[in-house]
Amino acid sequence: MDELSAEYVFFKMPLYSPFLITGENFEAFKHILTFSLGSYDKNAVEGNNPFLGNKPTTFVGYGHPGGEDFEYILKYGGLRGTSIRCVRDGHILTYYFHFDSKTNKFMKVGQFPSVADFQIQDLKKYRSVLSKDKLRELGKAVGLAANGVGIGSFVYLRRIFEDLIQEAYELAFKEQKVDAEMFRKERMDGKIVLLTDYLPEFLLKNKALYSIMSLGIHSLSEEDCLMHFDAVKVGIELILDEKVERLQRVNKLKEANQKIEAINQSLRQKINKQQ
Repeated sequence: MDELSAEYVFFKMPLYSPFLITGENFEAFKHILTFSLGSYDKNAVEGNNPFLGNKPTTFVGYGHPGGEDFEYILKYGGLRGTSIRCVRDGHILTYYFHFDSKTNKFMKVGQFPSVADFQIQDLKKYRSVLSKDKLRELGKAVGLAANGVGIGSFVYLRRIFEDLIQEAYELAFKEQKVDAEMFRKERMDGKIVLLTDYLPEFLLKNKALYSIMSLGIHSLSEEDCLMHFDAVKVGIELILDEKVERLQRVNKLKEANQKIEAINQSLRQKINKQQ
């Protein structure tokens, strides 16, 4: 789980994901709940603004849209709102937090725009390596986690992972580098080994991702899945990043070869005319 920082709470923390407040993170907890009251130099946070297509910007504390004061919350528990404002364009982002003074658990219970709004814009960069259906599923995973549904989010992430393996298998089979019956009998770890030459390096080094997602779906609680969602999502994104980079390199090489060949033909024609 990420540390209790303003950046994590405002832009990444899922709804209804309890965070235990201890002596070690108490000051960070207080900083967040009183964020709207501080000065610019103390209460500023770097993030992306979904209203601006997720362009990076700075947000500052803007107001207290409802709920109890911090001292009351600390003693009795309850609800408190906080707003932050984009210094670039003036957009207001609003959050509501709940603190249980008996269990010392803190959670985000509402926000606008949603966590998904911050992240879905970033997913568009995978359009070149994911089908529309799979890109939609990745968005659903983010949206479910943002609304406190951890197990369901893992289901969609695992389906994307399985699709990446199937895509690699189809290419390897087409090139007659893998036996279909052998591949079918293997568990996921074994399938990944068989497809070593067709999969991104990060996936090969992190085969445990699939086991983590499967364990989350079948054995873990919603809270456990939410706690680990961001790490698993980043793992999937790194795999996709490698595929994007590889595709960009292939396209760049193809373009460079075409341009060099065109230059070569042009120069030959010029020389032939001179002769």
